[in-house]
Amino acid sequence: FRPVAKRSPIARWFVASCLATSLPLSFILLSSYQPTMDDAAKKAEIETFFKQEMENSKKIWQMRGKEARIAAHEARKSVKTWRNLKGMELMVHEASHIGNRPFVMGLAIIAGAAFYAQSSFGADAKKESDYWQAFHAKKH
Repeated sequence: FRPVAKRSPIARWFVASCLATSLPLSFILLSSYQPTMDDAAKKAEIETFFKQEMENSKKIWQMRGKEARIAAHEARKSVKTWRNLKGMELMVHEASHIGNRPFVMGLAIIAGAAFYAQSSFGADAKKESDYWQAFHAKKH
């Protein structure tokens, strides 16, 4: 370890005491860090970069114009993906997938059985049904 000439006497004393107390070398190296640019110069450089980028973005948007942005937005909206589908359209789209076929078949069987049971429940069955007589017969 060689002492750096730019360090103050206090910094040299601090490094020497760190070595004497066996602190890690990384701690010593970090304590002797001297930035190459001052913070004001870094800040000014970053600000000028972002100002240039903003000017470039404004130029691009001015070249495109409002009408071009609106047309591009409308073109993106008109594309039909599954995210744009709603209701029956979405159900048909999902039913067409091969992975959903067992589910669709089961749904169709259950719906068919429910429709058959409902349609076969005639007037004679209603008279014999305790449930129907208790809850629905008075209403009809």
